[in-house]
Amino acid sequence: MHRPNNHCRKTFNYNSMNKDKWSNYKTESKIQSDKLSILHNNDHIRSPIRVDALLINKKWSNIKTIIDNSKLQTIPTYKSLQHYNFNTPLPLRQKFNKILAIHNVLALFNRKKILHCNPDSDPSTQWSKYWSSWPLHRCSLLESNKLFHNILFDQKLPSTINHLNFNSTKKIIRKALISAKTLYKEEKDIHTLNNINNYIIQ
Repeated sequence: MHRPNNHCRKTFNYNSMNKDKWSNYKTESKIQSDKLSILHNNDHIRSPIRVDALLINKKWSNIKTIIDNSKLQTIPTYKSLQHYNFNTPLPLRQKFNKILAIHNVLALFNRKKILHCNPDSDPSTQWSKYWSSWPLHRCSLLESNKLFHNILFDQKLPSTINHLNFNSTKKIIRKALISAKTLYKEEKDIHTLNNINNYIIQ
């Protein structure tokens, strides 16, 4: 079973930002942008014509570094567990927990983890015992559609797991997990952007 990561990390506390702090962030971003401009000019001198993927990736890396440095210099942080972030809305936390639940169900289909996934070497009673909790997992998976306001499981999940539907069911769950992560990231990005915009216009 997947266990949450309890290591602490530094989290940017956007809720503590105000107009003055965002002004400081803007000033710091300008300072960091000037540094980027110097790096850009040096790259242009060394390679005035050729613009290859390596140079583009380097400039993109510089931009990300400048953004990170600006945040570290001006935005307050607090220590939080990597798994839990109570600074986000409840619906987002519920979606994150559901993603973990889907991941745990998918882990049940790991052939390396369960030797009795091989029908030739394990009795049917052992298989039935292992999948006895599948009805509960199935209900949990179907609830994901309502939580994410999207049809994650657009194919009918079987009421029982057997050797014939094992691989197809695993593919359905893996596809749904990818979709759930994408939807969660999109909603989280919108929340972060709205949070920043709200403080900028204050």
